[in-house]
Amino acid sequence: MRTTWMILGAAGVALAVPRPADACSPPLCWPAAFVPADGAHVPANVPGLYWRPMSGFGASAKPENVVLESVAAPGVSIALTAQLLPNGDYLLVPATALVAGNSYRLTDRSTCAQTGDRGPEVVFQVGPAAPMPSRLGALSAAAVGVIEMNLATRSGSCFSPATVAQTSIELVPDSAAALWVDALLFETLVDGKPWHYYTSINVQPAPGTSPAGRARDRVYAVCASKDPGVGEGLAAGRHVVKMQATLPGTTDVVMSESVDVTLSCTEAPKDPGSGSGSDSDSDGSGCSAGGRGVAGGMALVLIPLIRRRSRGSAGSSSVPAR
Repeated sequence: MRTTWMILGAAGVALAVPRPADACSPPLCWPAAFVPADGAHVPANVPGLYWRPMSGFGASAKPENVVLESVAAPGVSIALTAQLLPNGDYLLVPATALVAGNSYRLTDRSTCAQTGDRGPEVVFQVGPAAPMPSRLGALSAAAVGVIEMNLATRSGSCFSPATVAQTSIELVPDSAAALWVDALLFETLVDGKPWHYYTSINVQPAPGTSPAGRARDRVYAVCASKDPGVGEGLAAGRHVVKMQATLPGTTDVVMSESVDVTLSCTEAPKDPGSGSGSDSDSDGSGCSAGGRGVAGGMALVLIPLIRRRSRGSAGSSSVPAR
């Protein structure tokens, strides 16, 4: 956590320097998140609750701020033991076992001093205890299409539009795995290597998810972009895609079956348009209205921070994607 704060301190110094209006900047406080999320269903024998604390200047995040209570007994807190994880997140272990059939409320009472934003509150359901599955299930891949999408960039803006050949990937869980989906942290592997992408440099997905959602992802090759900072994504051609999932509090890793995808830019237009972002400058980049000097420096500060904070498992990440 101290490393994260030092990086944010460097970001604050950069932000103090005069820069073009609307240049990309980090949020004053990076938001917190829970796994399970709001509306989730988990087995009663889940080993713990995953908490990514709020971080940033003035963020009052500490495990004592997190309250667990049964919806049937509001105001009666269930004690939690906090185990610090290598990436700065926490596993929160209830002092008493979760009861099948009950609903529970997790509340993060941390606040961001600058904005007054509070941590999340989620309600999740608990089902009967279930064995951890030995495999996840199959992956489905949509037909490959050439579209324009916003991608995080190293060039100083928050994001820039790019024309990409892409396909959406989704897990079709086995019946045993379906009981655990809301408790797992997912990661996509392409050709055996971790795959990550971001749609903006100052937005991070929830733990164990991608910008496409939980147990979903998108893989792509960049066909055209005016901004080289978005990277190239994957190479055009055939790739083997898998998903792996870890259960917080254990060393269990479960793999899906693989699916083959072939990315082709053959039908790609030569020049991307202005992008779908509401904040864009003349070349379609997001969150920047001028030069790249300080903004470019901010991008380099934010990239390693996003990489660290978004890591839900031991794999590495890439911003923009490889």
